[in-house]
Amino acid sequence: MSIPITRLEKWSYQKEHQIFSDLYKATGKTTWIRIPALIATEKCTLIRTAALAGTIARLAFNGLRLTLNPYQSSDQKQHGWILLKNVRYKGSCLIGGILVGIVISPIWIAIDPAFYILKTTAQTEVNQTYAELDKIGSEVHEKASEATFSEAKHGQEKWKNQLENNT
Repeated sequence: MSIPITRLEKWSYQKEHQIFSDLYKATGKTTWIRIPALIATEKCTLIRTAALAGTIARLAFNGLRLTLNPYQSSDQKQHGWILLKNVRYKGSCLIGGILVGIVISPIWIAIDPAFYILKTTAQTEVNQTYAELDKIGSEVHEKASEATFSEAKHGQEKWKNQLENNT
């Protein structure tokens, strides 16, 4: 089952992919990548937070408008309740995204920044592709997301060999 997303969220996936693609291209030939990776991660966290906050506000406004208006049909009121239930889901996505961006990602960057950049670059590419197709959260998207791990491992070996050849 795919999760419906808004244009604002599609835009955030596009920006995240652009940020990490640029980071990947810029840091491929250097060993000093922790600070740029951390900056890119925090940029993406801010973009994602803003997009989700806008989506939550829009869902809440439209949900309340449909449920509280006495002139709406029962189908429209039911749709309003569905929108309000999505507010809770998007809110949990917002909180989870902030926790990952502020706590987990910096730890991962400190441990293995090259793998983090490769994994996140591949993941943002998958997210952007499936966001354009409105297939975020689908089974196909989940399989493609899982494949980014092995793709990043392969890229990490290639990247290490490239650094060794440059020195």
